[in-house]
Amino acid sequence: MVVALVLVAALVIAAVVSRRGPPELEPRWRLQAGSAVVGAPQVEGIDLYAATRAGSVVAVDAETGEAQWRFETGERVMAEAVVEGGLVYVSTEVPGSSDGHVFALDARTGGEQWRFATDVQKVGPLALADGAVLLNGGDVIALDAVTGEIRWRQAVTGAGIVAAGADVVVTSTPAGLVALDPASGGPRWVVPTPAPPQGSPSVAGEVVITDDGAGTLVGLDPADGAEQWRAPAARLLQTPVAAGNLVVVATAEGVLALDARSGDQRWRHDGDGDVLRVATDGSAVAAVGGDRLALLDGATGDVVGEHRLDPEVPVQPAVAGDRVYVAAGEVVEALDRPPS
Repeated sequence: MVVALVLVAALVIAAVVSRRGPPELEPRWRLQAGSAVVGAPQVEGIDLYAATRAGSVVAVDAETGEAQWRFETGERVMAEAVVEGGLVYVSTEVPGSSDGHVFALDARTGGEQWRFATDVQKVGPLALADGAVLLNGGDVIALDAVTGEIRWRQAVTGAGIVAAGADVVVTSTPAGLVALDPASGGPRWVVPTPAPPQGSPSVAGEVVITDDGAGTLVGLDPADGAEQWRAPAARLLQTPVAAGNLVVVATAEGVLALDARSGDQRWRHDGDGDVLRVATDGSAVAAVGGDRLALLDGATGDVVGEHRLDPEVPVQPAVAGDRVYVAAGEVVEALDRPPS
């Protein structure tokens, strides 16, 4: 009788837990940035960096949210900040003109190290590789990351957002994908696509990933553009993101996790609606859609936590260490990941 009662109690508790669903991610701190945050916050070491549309770049302690410094560019920020080697980089435009800049700031103090004037107003996201800052500034341009001097520039007709890895620089065009040598900027290979790619390319380890414009992701060898694998992916909603050998894709059918080396599907998460943004550090995936951020286990795709959002406010997530960071409008929030 006692055993039966214990068993019934255990089943009741399990049912209640099941109905409750995954745990809510606990807020750690909340920062008012002053204007809309552009892109996802960036975490490097113990600090977090965010750029705002109004032209500010802010650094805060990633553990406490305490402000470290703020730099005012005096211009409009075009894309999220990127951080490497003790420097923070951000691209801007000058409102009412065709001018723009790339700024390099000291990550510890916020002091300006250099700025580069671009030939076009809308530079877009920056990429970092091999000690260079890469951008689409009319041509594809590589700047020395420390000095801001031009290493090389290469004309690419119809070039889009630039991505880079240890041994390749790539950009998509209406006709397909173009790869450049990172040391010289010289053309390396061109891979045509049957239709203009839906998203921008990305580099995951030793693989360049693009879509063929017709619902398929393609993994290419960075050395010669040879096809390594193909994987079906319905309408892309975001450029694939990667950490290590994990590639995560937000599509109209949910979140796909692929192995970067083979293109094999590791898992799939079907959300309640379109998942508009994903971010990963390899161990976990933050998936944003509608009024919900779901935290997924990087190995299995299981939901291990969630956080309710305002569906009217655009959200950009980031995952780093024990935290999930969310940029939502003018707010950056840090959320604790549940214990594993």
